[in-house]
Amino acid sequence: MGKYIAVQGCTLECTPAATAQIATSPTTTKADGKACYRGSLTITVTNATAVTDGNGAGTGVITGSAQEVRIDGQPAVLEGDKVQITVSGTSGGNPASGTVIVKISQAGQTYVSAS
Repeated sequence: MGKYIAVQGCTLECTPAATAQIATSPTTTKADGKACYRGSLTITVTNATAVTDGNGAGTGVITGSAQEVRIDGQPAVLEGDKVQITVSGTSGGNPASGTVIVKISQAGQTYVSAS
């Protein structure tokens, strides 16, 4: 069985805790009336607790993993796709870095799936 295609409004889960936002615009292709994501999604992370002062920040890219479904010639981004992002900030006022895993935990729709 396939996984749901991620759409605008999908849910991002960060481990450890952080705030993540998608900085890439979705396509005009829609699933359940919502614009789909495809190809590479730029993710911006802030407020990451991977550094003890909770001010870690960084960017990374989630790459669509669909093998059989393409949108505008690029693989669809699916629920469960993820990226590990290196964040920089401070710990006790000193420069520090850590990692945050950002995953699409809910696609934002339950009508269209892909594999």
